[in-house]
Amino acid sequence: MARFVGSLILFCCVAWAQRIDPSNVEKLQVAWRYAHGENGPDTGAARRTSFSATPVLADGKLILVTPKGSAIALDAKSGREVWKVPRNGETRRNWGAAHAKGRVFYGTPDGKLICLLAKNGEKLWEIDLRAGLYAGHLSQNMPPAIFGDLVITGGEVPEATPQGPEGMIRAWRQSDGSPVWEFHTVPRDGEPGAETWAPGSRKNRTGVNVWGQCAVDEVAGALYCPTGSPSYDFYGADRKGAGLYANSVVALDGKTGKLRWHRQLVHHDLWDYDLPAKPVLFEVKQNGKTIPALAQITKMSLVWILDRRTGEPIFGFEERAVPQSTMPGEESWPTQPFPLKPAPLSRTALASGDLNTLTPEWEQECRALYEQVGRSGLFTPWEKDRYTLIFPGLLGGGTWSGGSFDAARRLLFVNSNDIGYIGKLTERDGRWMLSTPPGQARFTTKNLVPCTVPPWNTLNAIDVDTGEVRWRVPLGELPEAKKKGFDHTGAYGLGGSLALPSGVLLIGGSADSTFRAFDAASGKTLWEQPMKASVYATPMSFVTKEGREFVVVAAGGGSFFAGPMGDELVAFTLPETTKRELPSRGR
Repeated sequence: MARFVGSLILFCCVAWAQRIDPSNVEKLQVAWRYAHGENGPDTGAARRTSFSATPVLADGKLILVTPKGSAIALDAKSGREVWKVPRNGETRRNWGAAHAKGRVFYGTPDGKLICLLAKNGEKLWEIDLRAGLYAGHLSQNMPPAIFGDLVITGGEVPEATPQGPEGMIRAWRQSDGSPVWEFHTVPRDGEPGAETWAPGSRKNRTGVNVWGQCAVDEVAGALYCPTGSPSYDFYGADRKGAGLYANSVVALDGKTGKLRWHRQLVHHDLWDYDLPAKPVLFEVKQNGKTIPALAQITKMSLVWILDRRTGEPIFGFEERAVPQSTMPGEESWPTQPFPLKPAPLSRTALASGDLNTLTPEWEQECRALYEQVGRSGLFTPWEKDRYTLIFPGLLGGGTWSGGSFDAARRLLFVNSNDIGYIGKLTERDGRWMLSTPPGQARFTTKNLVPCTVPPWNTLNAIDVDTGEVRWRVPLGELPEAKKKGFDHTGAYGLGGSLALPSGVLLIGGSADSTFRAFDAASGKTLWEQPMKASVYATPMSFVTKEGREFVVVAAGGGSFFAGPMGDELVAFTLPETTKRELPSRGR
C-alpha cells in the first residue's frame, strides 16, 4: 500500500525531528486511540466485516470509513473526532477513502459513491453504482483511485452466481460524479477479447471485477488494474475459454479508459484466484538501465514483476502443463503461466514430510483429514467424488494487502499465508457448487492449527533488481502453537506492511493481536506492541509540520480468523524527548 505523508518539514538553519528509524523504533508509544463503536455482532458472517480501513490524510485530518459506511474525520495529532457522516444498514468490509483537492471520495456497502468536503464532511454528491446494471449486489469497498480530475471505481460483485452486475472499471468526474468512461472487463460484442469466451457465455456475466485498487501512474498517464475471477468461481462449464480480462493486470489510458495492454495470470479460473492486491509501482535497475515496473501479488503466492510499458514479465515466464478437470462439461485450460522469478513465497503442493506432526493430537487429526483428499496442488481442479486440496488456498499467498517498497534498499515486502483449502463439487439445484468437509474448509485442525509444518505465514523481502528473495522470516506466533511451546510458527492473517524510508518495516497481518516493526535490511524484529485485536489492516504514516512522525493502524480483528473483534484506530509516535538533528537545507 502507498505511504501517506503529511505536511512537509519546515526548513530552517537547524531542523529537529522525531522521525522513526531502526535505532529508536523500540521507543514507539501510543499517542492516541479512537474507537468508532460500530462493530456488528461477533458471530458468523458478521466477523468478515471487521474494521480494516487505512485512514487517509486530508488537510490535517485523518479520514476513515467504518464497515457500515460511516465516514469519520479525526484530528491527526490528537485523535479527536472532528466530524462524522453516519450511515446505517448493510455492513461490509471497507478499506477506506481517497482524497483530492479538499474532497473525500469513498464507497458504501449498498453501492453508493460519495463525495464530501474534507473540512467539514458536507456532502457534495452521491451516485448509485448499481444504477443501470443487471440486478445483484455491488459495493465499493476499496478506496477509489484518483487520476487527475477523475475518480476510478471497480466494485465487489457476486461470486456464487454466473449472472449479476458487470465488474467493469468506470471513471467519474470529481466535480459532480458524472460518468466519463467505462472499460468492459467482460468484452462486449465486437470488442477485443470477446473471442476468448464461448458463444453466449458473456451475457450478464458477473465477476471479472476490480474489488481491490487500481494503481495510478500520472507520468505515464496509465492505470494498472487487477481483475478478479469470473463467476461462478469454481466451475466454468458455462464459460469455456481463457476468459479475458479475468485474472489479469489491465493497463488503461487514464483519461480515456482505452486498453494499453493486459497480462492474464490465470486462464479459465476454477479456484477463485482473483487478483486482489493493488499493484506496487517502482523501477527495476538492470545493466545500467532503468525499467518502469510493477509487482502484482497473487493468492497463489506468485509475484509477477512486469514492465509497466508493455506488461512483459521482466524475469521471464513459462506456460506449464497443469492437471485437467474430470468434471462433466468442464474444459480446464491445459497450461497456466508461472514467473521464473521470484520463486513462490508459499508451498504450492503438499510434499512428503509436510504434514503437521508437532503433537500426536494434531498429527492424528491432520492425517484423518488428509485421507479424504484425492489430488492436491496449486492448479488442481476440483472433483465430484473426492476432496481436492489446493495450496496455498483461498486465503493463502498474498491477499488484498499487497506489498510495500523500500526504494533505498531496492526491496519489495510481501507477507504470504501458507494454508491449504479443501473442497469438492456437489450438484445443488442443477448447478455444480463447491462444498467443504463439515466445518473444515481450510486444511487445519478444528482449532485452526494448519495441517502442515510451519511457518504458516511469512514476511518476505524481494530484491526487485534480481528477483531473488533477500530474506524471509515467520510473521506472528499462532497462539494455539505457542501454548504447546512452539515458537516462530508464523500466524496466518491479513493486512499489509508500511515501509518507512528510514529502514523500518511496520506490519500486523497475523492472528496474534500484535503490531510489529522489522529491520528492512535484515528482517530482524525491532519492536512488538500487543493490541486489543489483530491488525488486519495496512498502516499509514504522516509527518507534522514540526517534523514529528506518526504511524496509524486499525486493529479490527475478526475477519476470516478466530480471535476478538475490535473497532480501534491507534496512533503511535516517539516520546517528545526522542529527537535527532537533521542537516540544514536552508530556506
